[in-house]
Amino acid sequence: MSKNTELTFDDIVKSHERIKNHIINTPIFTSDVLNKQLGAQVFFKMENEQKIKAFKARGAFNAILGYKEEYGHLPEKVVASSSGNHAQGIAIACKELGIPALVYMATNASPL
Repeated sequence: MSKNTELTFDDIVKSHERIKNHIINTPIFTSDVLNKQLGAQVFFKMENEQKIKAFKARGAFNAILGYKEEYGHLPEKVVASSSGNHAQGIAIACKELGIPALVYMATNASPL
């Protein structure tokens, strides 16, 4: 991602290229009934079809693979803090990339 704080289209394209072999290309659905009720066209990106049932895998892979691009190697290990989906994203990314991970979770986090 660019060193400035503004997200660019180029950043998005680079992120897509970085993670595309590690995530599921999830479908987008719409509902004629809901669209009619709301008077708008609504789209649903089905990220619940990712391996971890959430979009957080995208961010986890992007962060770790972005590190590799910047430093020329994967990190030796990853330490993260999460109360749920981000923990799952880090866990699957690290497992797939062969990196040890330590994830701290709040004691009141959902056991699921």
